[in-house]
Amino acid sequence: MFFERKRVEFAGAGWPEPVLTAFLEGQAAMRERAQQGLESWIALEGAVPLGHLVVGSAPGVLELVELVVSATARGRGVGSAMLKTLLARADFEGCAVRLHVEHGNPVVRLYRRHGFVDDGPAEALGQRLVRAAQVKTAS
Repeated sequence: MFFERKRVEFAGAGWPEPVLTAFLEGQAAMRERAQQGLESWIALEGAVPLGHLVVGSAPGVLELVELVVSATARGRGVGSAMLKTLLARADFEGCAVRLHVEHGNPVVRLYRRHGFVDDGPAEALGQRLVRAAQVKTAS
């Protein structure tokens, strides 16, 4: 999914295919190194990957680093299901969930529907969002 998304982003650069592929492979390798120590979840349909979620954790907070759904699976509830799984874990652990979303990214609607609010003022590249830890009540 990384290559799929990045190929679209860099399509207008006009690079020959071998150059684009080498660039994306380098980006993927750097990304992999940067994500060491983070959890990586993959949503599958059979053997086909539909979504990818990367999460970090610290005491009292889970950080949603990345949530990507393949273009062919968008609109089918994959991102929502992955987010709900993360939020269920956060609720179980009594953690807040934080993330950053780029300005203009339509996924912000998904986050808002699930209780995320602004976490401070907007930044140049986007907005930090947070969903507070859910308080467990005795039944």
